[in-house]
Order: sequence, then structure tokens, then C-alpha cells
Amino acid sequence: MSKALQAAINLISNPSRWTKDAVAQDCDGETVDSVSRKAVRWSAWGAMEKKSVSGLMQRRVDAYCRLVFKEYGGLTWSNDGPDGHRRVLRAMRAVKRGWKL
Repeated sequence: MSKALQAAINLISNPSRWTKDAVAQDCDGETVDSVSRKAVRWSAWGAMEKKSVSGLMQRRVDAYCRLVFKEYGGLTWSNDGPDGHRRVLRAMRAVKRGWKL
């Protein structure tokens, strides 16, 4: 499980490969499916979908965001809000290290 989550983290670690307001985007900024060959940027959700992160791990990342970043709510709002890139990477790394409810 953590290998897939680490792959998703690696995918969006570089801010140029991360996006908000869409699960994934192509090189023109158009929204595409997270597993599309055209995708070049992903949200946290999109990266986890692309790298086949288990539903349990995805829910844990979302729960972490809801509890730690209360003013932003779940993963989608944390991703799309101010400083979203840093927030979602923090959440994903915490869950990878074993964070649970």
C-alpha cells in the first residue's frame, strides 16, 4: 500500500506536476482523466487514482485533511485552497508513515 502512495507523492512532489481545480490536466490546462496518457499535472486525488492507491489509504489522507486542516475541510478543499500543494503532500506523507484515525 505505501509503495503506491509513495508513487503518488513522487508524481506530484514537483509543483509543475501538481494542479488544483481538476483531478488532472493536459499540457494545455484542459481537464482530463487521471489515468489519461495526456495528463501531465494531477491533484492529490488524481495522483492517488493514477497510482492505484487503495481506497482505504485515500480515505485516510482525506480524514487527515479534515482533522488537521479543519478550515479547509477534506482533501479536495485542502488541495485547492491556499498552500494546497504543501498541505496535500504533508497529509499524504503522514498517512504513508502510518497515521490513522
